[in-house]
Amino acid sequence: MTTQREEGVYYRTGDCAGILRRLFIQVVDFAVVVALILLLCWIAGFSEKLDAALVPLSFALCHGYLAGLKATRLGTLGYLLAGVRLVDLQGRTASLWRSTFRFGFSGSWPSQPSFDLIWVGGDPNRQSIRDKFAGTYLIRRRATPAGCGPINYTTYFLMTYSFVFPEVIRKPDQ
Repeated sequence: MTTQREEGVYYRTGDCAGILRRLFIQVVDFAVVVALILLLCWIAGFSEKLDAALVPLSFALCHGYLAGLKATRLGTLGYLLAGVRLVDLQGRTASLWRSTFRFGFSGSWPSQPSFDLIWVGGDPNRQSIRDKFAGTYLIRRRATPAGCGPINYTTYFLMTYSFVFPEVIRKPDQ
């Protein structure tokens, strides 16, 4: 009995979002989220009924912006200004599920923003830890795959924990 391995795509390192581009996106999207929450608080000031719903509404707004929009070809304002898009390991626009999963790791260990940015610099696909968890790439908007290869499950050891992430095996010269 033979098992067929799942195939994925990989991109040129220059087509993957690096540290500065990701930092720019984080700053822009953080500013947008803060502005939206402040607007929501201002609107809630006009209605006592919204006070109890302010926290769930803020979370829904953050999820809609930081996960929902990233799961579309449009992307967030940070993605638009940086000229990037979020794709899965097959090169398709990331699903809402993958984007939500990635969003869930955005501020938690081991995917804290500063550690995530440092990790990007040493990864050949410039994937952050949360990208590895979600099986996504953050690539330039017009990037095309540099090649395809089998998806392998690689073990990483981080601070006494071991994680297994799916990774596309690159050809040696890529």
